[in-house]
Amino acid sequence: LFYAEAAAMLGYAAIVAVALPRDPPAGTGADAGARGPGRGYLAVLADRRYLLFLAATFLNALVYVQYLAILPLSVRADGLSVAVYGGLVALNGLLVITCELPVTKVTQRWAARSAAIAGLALTGIGLSLYGPAFGMLGLVVATVLWTFGEIVSGPTLSAYPAMAAPPAL
Repeated sequence: LFYAEAAAMLGYAAIVAVALPRDPPAGTGADAGARGPGRGYLAVLADRRYLLFLAATFLNALVYVQYLAILPLSVRADGLSVAVYGGLVALNGLLVITCELPVTKVTQRWAARSAAIAGLALTGIGLSLYGPAFGMLGLVVATVLWTFGEIVSGPTLSAYPAMAAPPAL
């Protein structure tokens, strides 16, 4: 599996090397920060709304990664095998692969705030359902909920910095 992952990353690197432009357009990218006031990291750090977004994103990441610790403990507490844990992680992957594009076609028409709130709420609710002992069905429902939260909010949260930034940044 690790060799396959490494090969996939090398393939992706080759695609990027061939398909992406070598230099960003003038006034964008890494050279933009060197061209005067109002650009670069100092301008970003002066944007309080963006810093608040980063703080919220960090808190969301802290909650989100808890499934890595909570899910296996919940599976074990329910007396289920490690294969159930693998199945739940596989369910997450399957749902993301099969549902992300169709769901994103719908949510891209939503206000960014609505997509972020709905997705983060689903993620929080789903992850919180790992706590109570609802058995196998509860684990599946929790996984489906937080996965759809990930699918709904992920594209918006990833694109928001570019959408909200002033043109110079």
